[in-house]
Amino acid sequence: MSINSTTPWHKASFDTFLAERLPRLVAEHVPLAGYRVESKDAYTCCITIAIATSGGEISLVYDGFPQPDEQGVFLINGGRRIVIPLADTEELDRADVRCAGEQLYAYIA
Repeated sequence: MSINSTTPWHKASFDTFLAERLPRLVAEHVPLAGYRVESKDAYTCCITIAIATSGGEISLVYDGFPQPDEQGVFLINGGRRIVIPLADTEELDRADVRCAGEQLYAYIA
C-alpha cells in the first residue's frame, strides 16, 4: 500500500495567506506603504514590505521565505515537510480545518 503525500490544499491556503491575509494583518499594525511577493523557486519566495514613516519609507525584505510546491510540500533544511491540518473539533463534518496558511496567520496574529 502506498501513501499519497500530496497536499494541494496547503498551496491554496498558503497563497491566500501571502496574497491577502498577511498584508491585511501587517496593515492593521503599521502604516503599510507597499507589499510584494516574488517566488524565487518552487520552495522559497521573497517578501518585501514597505512601511510609511515621517521620513519616507522603510523596506523590509524577507528573502528565502519557505513556500510549498504545487503539491503542498515544503522543502526545509533539505527535507520534504508537510504541514498537518488542524481541526478545531473531533466532529470532522462540522470542524473548521486549518491548513498551512491559516496556521501561519494564527501564529503571526
